[in-house]
Amino acid sequence: MTEPTETFRRKVRTILAELASERAPNLETNGAQNVIAAALTDELGPERAADVAFHLSDWGEDAAFLVAVHLFPERFTVEEIRDGVTA
Repeated sequence: MTEPTETFRRKVRTILAELASERAPNLETNGAQNVIAAALTDELGPERAADVAFHLSDWGEDAAFLVAVHLFPERFTVEEIRDGVTA
């Protein structure tokens, strides 16, 4: 039997692939972190910009889960939702 953590994450990836196709993997990479840091470096300096960028981008998978549950709640079991909320 597959653990709820694995199934809710797989379902989120599937939903994102359906909605955003080739852009879906961007939520699992640090691409946004790099872009945010670059945009803030002149104003904040490289170290502070990197710190702010990290905190603004490290929750992408959490946000993806919440969006997926909002759009397709019927595709998740109670256990998967519970696991996704507590992950």
